[in-house]
Order: sequence, then C-alpha cells, then structure tokens
Amino acid sequence: MMKNFIRSLGSADWRPTKNNDNSCYTLDDRVLIDTGSAAGITLINQGIDPTRLTTICFTHMHADHCIGLPQLLLYWRIMKGSLGELTIAGPRETVRAQFMRAFQYVFHDSEHVSTEVKAMPRILELSDGDSFETEDYFVQVIASHHAVPGLFYRFTDKVTGKVACFSGDTYYRDTFGPFCRDADILVHEASAGAGPVKEYNPICLHSSALEARQVAAEGNVKQLILTHSLVERWESAVQAAAETLSIPVYWAEPLKVFEF
Repeated sequence: MMKNFIRSLGSADWRPTKNNDNSCYTLDDRVLIDTGSAAGITLINQGIDPTRLTTICFTHMHADHCIGLPQLLLYWRIMKGSLGELTIAGPRETVRAQFMRAFQYVFHDSEHVSTEVKAMPRILELSDGDSFETEDYFVQVIASHHAVPGLFYRFTDKVTGKVACFSGDTYYRDTFGPFCRDADILVHEASAGAGPVKEYNPICLHSSALEARQVAAEGNVKQLILTHSLVERWESAVQAAAETLSIPVYWAEPLKVFEF
C-alpha cells in the first residue's frame, strides 16, 4: 500500500457541484482534513471504511468545511457504538461547540446516550503554535487569516519524514512560507482562481493562485495542489501558479490521489 498520499474528496468552494464535494481530503486515508458536505459517503463509495479514520482535523468551522461531521458521527454510532478511538482537532474557539452541535444532532433521539456511547472522542482545541501527535504523524499548526478562527496544518510522518501542509481558507501571511519550509506537498486554497485576490470578495479573506504560488516559493515546497474554487477557474489557476514555479502544480480534482 502506498505511503504517503493525499486523497482529494472534494475541491469545491462553499457551493458543491456535480461529483465534487466541498473541500476535504484524507492523509493516508487515516486522517481527515475537514469533512465537506459528505466526506463519509464519499469514503464509502471509494471502498474506504470511515471508521479507519483516527483523526479529523478542521482548518476552520465554516459550514462548507464541517457540515459533514454529523454524517460521520452517525456512521461511527452505527458501526462502533463508541467515539473513543477518534480524535477531533480544530480551532480552540470553535471546535468543541461544533462537535457538540453535531453530536446532539446525531444522538438527540436517544434517552440513554450515557450508556449507548461507550466513549467520547478526544477533542483538541488548538491555537497558533500548538502541536500534537497521531499514531503516524507529528502535527503542528499556526493561525490562518480568515473571517473566523482558522488553522494552517503541517503533518510530518514519524517514519518517512515526509511533510504535507494544508492552508485551509486564508488570506496570505508571511508566516506561511517558513511554516511550510521544504514540505513535500502543499494543499493551498485558491478561491479567487488565477487572481488577483483583490477582485474576489475581500471580506471573507481568501487567496488566489498568486498567493498559493508565493507561499510555495517562500517555503521551497516540492509539490503544490490548489483547491477551493469553481471548476471554471481550475485551469487558469493552475497556469497562474505554475508560471513562476519549477515544481508540479495540480488542481485537487475530486477523488484524485497525490503521492508525496
């Protein structure tokens, strides 16, 4: 089985389109980064058991990145009867409240939650500069720059040393390049397509391919994957990002697997 890889489960922005969920990804099919609208059913359709996940990492708690969590918790309720093997990580200000909303939605019908749920997940409330470990990865985060609290993730494989970074939704910060230093792969949002970002909605604080390109260059990353935009922007965004880079640049096409 290949290791290491990122599986794109979706790369749409906040409006999912045909055969393309909101932006979400797996890392080695063990860690899930955001849940999109339907990460659970997408995994099942790919022959992947969602209960194989050990960790769900949220970049931020906007609905298009976390609305699929109840579906996953329901599947764990059916198949496991316990959430104790699961870790859920996300921004300190919002992750626990969002988990509780999802949990209450899934278990509202049970009068005996305390006995039905044998164990609850570990909730990690993360802030700028925090770190934690999964079975396979050492994980670091820094703050992103978005309309709500958000995190930029760096995963380092404990055995291979390979590094994968995920920007989440964010406006550019000069801390991102150093944080991604020598990463093997970077998944970076490009909501504004080829850019410039000032022509996109500035209130939500997003990036274009130009900002993704800048982070990749400043971090000396080896592979850049763009995500989180309308399908008609994909090709021009990849072209814009690749224009001054000498590394592979791709769009995170749904269900595509990227080895690193």
